[in-house]
Formats: sequence, structure tokens, C-alpha cells
Amino acid sequence: MSVYNDFINNVEKKTGLSIVEIREKDPCEMRNVFEKRFNSKMTITSEFPFIGRGKVLRDGIISHDKINKEVDKILQDA
Repeated sequence: MSVYNDFINNVEKKTGLSIVEIREKDPCEMRNVFEKRFNSKMTITSEFPFIGRGKVLRDGIISHDKINKEVDKILQDA
């Protein structure tokens, strides 16, 4: 078995989804699946702020809830 096949098998085992199911879903759908399956909010972190050309994400990744609050604030001020 190749390293690639081992990787695919590990992804399928960890997520509980086949690689075909993963390919068919967009990131929002995947987030919903994982939040329901693991009963917790999904968070994404950046692990590369000190490599290459500097911190690419500036202030980091913003949560879905924070984005919604910012949009609501902008709409109220408009």
C-alpha cells in the first residue's frame, strides 16, 4: 500500500466519511457534518505565521460567529 493510500485511509477513518463524500461537500457542509458528529464547534488555526513571507493571515482566522456580528454591526450602521 502506498503512502497516499495510507493517508486516504487515515482521513476516512478519522472523519467517518469516504473520500468521495469529502470531495462532494463544500467547506461549509463539512463544518456542519463535523460539528454535529463531534458535538463541538469547529475551529481552524494557522500553523505557519513564522514561515516564508511573514504572517499571511494578519490577525488570524475569524470565527463564523464573529463575522456574523461584524456584518450585523455594519448593517445597523448603514
